[in-house]
Amino acid sequence: MDTSGSERRTRRTARLRATSQVVGWLVVASAATILVVGWWLRVELVAGLLPREPTTKANLALALLLAGSASIALGRGQSRWVVGTLGALVLVIGVATLFEHITGSTATGFDELLAAEFPDAPADEPAGRMSFNSALALGFLGTGILIHGRHVIASRTVTVVAGVIGYLTFVGYVLDVPRLSGLMG
Repeated sequence: MDTSGSERRTRRTARLRATSQVVGWLVVASAATILVVGWWLRVELVAGLLPREPTTKANLALALLLAGSASIALGRGQSRWVVGTLGALVLVIGVATLFEHITGSTATGFDELLAAEFPDAPADEPAGRMSFNSALALGFLGTGILIHGRHVIASRTVTVVAGVIGYLTFVGYVLDVPRLSGLMG
C-alpha cells in the first residue's frame, strides 16, 4: 500500500474530525443559547435571530443541540450507537412536527413541551411549532446522522438536502420571499 496515500487519508480524516467537532460545538453553543437564554429566560431577541421574523422554536433548538452533539460525537470517534441515538432523536422531533403540520393536529403536545410560546407571537401557526421547512430539514438531517456509518453516500445526500432546505429558508427570510421561507406558507 502506498504510504503517502495512507498518510494523506489519515491527515484528511483528522482534519474532518476536527472540523466536525468545531462545527458541532458552534451549533451546540448557539442552540443552547437560544434554548436557555431565549426560551427559558424569556429573552425574545435571542430566540428570534432576525428582527420581526418568527422565533427559533425551543424544540428546533433542542434538535439542533442534539445534531451538534452528534457532530461532536462523530469527530471524537464515538460509537455508532451514540451517534445513531442522537440522529434518531433529531429524526423523531422532525417527523413528529411534520405529522402535526400535515394533519393539523396538536396531538403530540411537543410544540410547547420545553417552553411556552411568547405572548405576542403570531396566531397563524400553532403556538411553539417550528416551520414545515425546519421540520422537513430535521427529518433529513436526523436520517443522515442515523445512517452515517452504514450508508455514506445516502447519508451525505440527505444531509445536503437538509442544508439546502435551511439555506433556501434563510434566503427567503432575508429577501422577504415567502415561497422560500415556508414551503407550506
